Amino acid sequence: MMFVQSLPYINHHFHSPSLINEEQNAEYEGVCFYHDTKFYRSRLANKTPKKAGYFVAFWEKDDQLKNQAFSYEDAPDITLVWIIDADKKGVFMFPKEILLQKNILQTKSQKGKMGIRVYPTWESNLNQTALKTQEWQSHYFKCLST
Repeated sequence: MMFVQSLPYINHHFHSPSLINEEQNAEYEGVCFYHDTKFYRSRLANKTPKKAGYFVAFWEKDDQLKNQAFSYEDAPDITLVWIIDADKKGVFMFPKEILLQKNILQTKSQKGKMGIRVYPTWESNLNQTALKTQEWQSHYFKCLST
């Protein structure tokens, strides 16, 4: 069972959705699912030992099996990025519009990003760039720690 199915938040809010595994992002437990009229992509972020924050891949394979940033055109309505770090848990719920605005999704005029770093509200001692990123990301973060 994948982590996302075991979280009370998912079970309560999404009523055990049917998950579509994204094999190319198995390391990040990549899945997609529908709930009501919205399409969701879910990723588990990884803690990195030498840098603050958590890293998550944001790529998919193109027709030639080459890695590329997620495209805006094919992006789901909401991308969920889960943080599970010992007793600290939370989820970022990024609408596709904010990912476009922050140049994370690929379009014909922007390259997009193959991965991003996320900074939950409990992260501190961040450099100026990370603080600016944490500021905009905090509007999309829900702490689930008990």
